[in-house]
Amino acid sequence: MSADAFIVMTVCFLLVFAFLFAGLADWALFLLAFTFLLGLAEWIVVKKTGKTLSRRFGEFRARHPLYANILLILLLAAAIALVLHLIAMTPPAIVDTPVTDL
Repeated sequence: MSADAFIVMTVCFLLVFAFLFAGLADWALFLLAFTFLLGLAEWIVVKKTGKTLSRRFGEFRARHPLYANILLILLLAAAIALVLHLIAMTPPAIVDTPVTDL
């Protein structure tokens, strides 16, 4: 495993533990599955091509900078959309109002 892939996998595992610590086991499971699939894809691509996913994207970007930058923007947009979606799912604050008898 390359150093870059190791760093990405480490960050993913840190996220798994952070969500577990926060009590969001379902999100931890999702992130664990994502990390496993990313690692599996990385392993398959390295076995098949001898290059990491990142190296292959870097080479693609060198040949097709416009398309690669569009893909990067779309990836960033997807990440931002996920964050905004999660923020939107936050319920409104519960205000403790005194109950008065009429």
